[in-house]
Amino acid sequence: MTCHAGMAGQNSAFLFSDSQGSTHDEEAHGYQKQYIGSDYLLGYAGSVAIGFAAFEWLSEADDHDSQTLPALLQQFVNEELRPAAYDSIQFIFALHKNGSPVIQTYMPGTYLKPASPKGFGTIGSGSTFVYRMHQHDARAGIAANGTAPIDILVAMERLTRAADQSLTVDSQYMLGMLWGGRSYVTGDADLGIRYAHPKLIESWPAASAHYNEMMGLLQAIRGETQEAFRQFSKIRHETLSQSDLASMSTANESILQLRQDLSHRAAQFTNWYDDLLGRPRLK
Repeated sequence: MTCHAGMAGQNSAFLFSDSQGSTHDEEAHGYQKQYIGSDYLLGYAGSVAIGFAAFEWLSEADDHDSQTLPALLQQFVNEELRPAAYDSIQFIFALHKNGSPVIQTYMPGTYLKPASPKGFGTIGSGSTFVYRMHQHDARAGIAANGTAPIDILVAMERLTRAADQSLTVDSQYMLGMLWGGRSYVTGDADLGIRYAHPKLIESWPAASAHYNEMMGLLQAIRGETQEAFRQFSKIRHETLSQSDLASMSTANESILQLRQDLSHRAAQFTNWYDDLLGRPRLK
């Protein structure tokens, strides 16, 4: 079982993917559930065998990109799978539509074609928990303010934490990014990376070190946010004091610094990644 969660903004999109594979009798970890295209990210939920078959099929396909991926996935389903297997696989992808990043899902067992592009999407057994948290935040007025890359990362880290409640989702995540018209990927050191650029596979420990640094900062931001919420919650009992407001101000200053550090770390990662693949750095 699985959880993928994706969110898109004005010039970037991010896709978090867990690594657990489960049956009625056992579970395994470290599966790569995200395929990295030149300018898209693709995740699968359901059958590991079908998911890997889709990755193999894409890796052997002629040059393709965001524009051709949805049609290629439909072709894979129609040509490679028996109809009885359609319910055994779901897809989520981050790609570019009309020059903007979007999130799309494709559930062959239910729909004939991919769903309409959106700014947010999630699939897999953990998706119920992610949707529930997303809806809770919306009802509570805790909106994912901003569409900048750092805003999306902060929001996504919080949402994917909700999926940890599922017994069939682990915390060994792969993080895919669409940024500046190109793809990047990093994640947990224990992931078994097979479908990626050979140089990235060879350098996965270094890529994972960048992931650990960014996740540490995201977790620190969540901790400061929770502390500010804890202080503010006293307003329900009419006990909110000046010292509580001062604590909230301190948390706000800490978050500002952490976000700046996160932006710096993310830029370091994309520079490292571009240098590794021998392409120009993002501007």
